[in-house]
Amino acid sequence: MKQGQLAEFFGIIILIVALVMVGLFSYVQKSTGVIERIESSFKDIRTMEISMTANLFGRLSATTIDNKDMTGITMIDLIGVYSCYNNETANYTSYVFNISDNIRKNMDYYYGENNWVLEIENINQQRQEYFTSHSLNDSLPTLGEYFSSYDFIYPLPCMNVAVDTNWVGRGVMYTWA
Repeated sequence: MKQGQLAEFFGIIILIVALVMVGLFSYVQKSTGVIERIESSFKDIRTMEISMTANLFGRLSATTIDNKDMTGITMIDLIGVYSCYNNETANYTSYVFNISDNIRKNMDYYYGENNWVLEIENINQQRQEYFTSHSLNDSLPTLGEYFSSYDFIYPLPCMNVAVDTNWVGRGVMYTWA
């Protein structure tokens, strides 16, 4: 091989290596952008999921103490019973419900443990109470970053309590991802 051909051959190899390096660099940059867009999409989907389940929360079926799913009795019904009577259990003829267990089980399922706070009026004691994954508090616990809040109303089945709220209780659900 002549010296001119050898220089041309090395020049072509260097050009090919440079093109491959530029191609790899642009591919890595492109995939980084795709990953960021995918992460952003997942956050948007999670936000939509949280807002959809916030609207559905009250219509979720309650579960009895012996884990029977009761279609006709909803979480909103149980929250109303708790708000009126300040009682952890609700007795519907032959079915008994643990109200705080139902709230915690459903909220932990949809939002994850420690990712929510449910604020409920206690009509008897005329104060707000805050359910979390592990406790019932008298003051609003520290909320996670980027929280959302959803106001909701629930019926009050109070029979022995003088209620001046038009038989409707108000609550707030705080959630974060």
